[in-house]
Amino acid sequence: MKVLLVLIGLTFSMQISAKHILDRCRDAALATGYVYENILSATVDTKKMDKEDQEIFWTLLTDDVFTIVKHYPKSYELGNYFPANSHLKFTFKLLRERDYSTDARLEDKQRNLIHYMSEVSGVKIDCAYAL
Repeated sequence: MKVLLVLIGLTFSMQISAKHILDRCRDAALATGYVYENILSATVDTKKMDKEDQEIFWTLLTDDVFTIVKHYPKSYELGNYFPANSHLKFTFKLLRERDYSTDARLEDKQRNLIHYMSEVSGVKIDCAYAL
């Protein structure tokens, strides 16, 4: 019985401590200033992606709650299929609203899309560094 209670306690504590990438970036931005608060980067390893993964990634990234700030390499044209065996990096901004209730709904949608984006094979979402 004690073992079961300990396992349940550990499970809940791990779930509570797991922060969303937006929260981690905001905390880091406030604490250090080395990262942006509402700008994220997506690193894409195309070796791990098929065309379906690429289409899912584009559908999520081009939603109207984000805006692409820049991408690397510059030779890549946005919207095309990714070149084989390469790494791409996209920096995107999370849009904000002045009205709190609208902004809260917008952020909830962004959190969901970022979660699904990070689940796509070959995609890593991280804070964008302010260099």
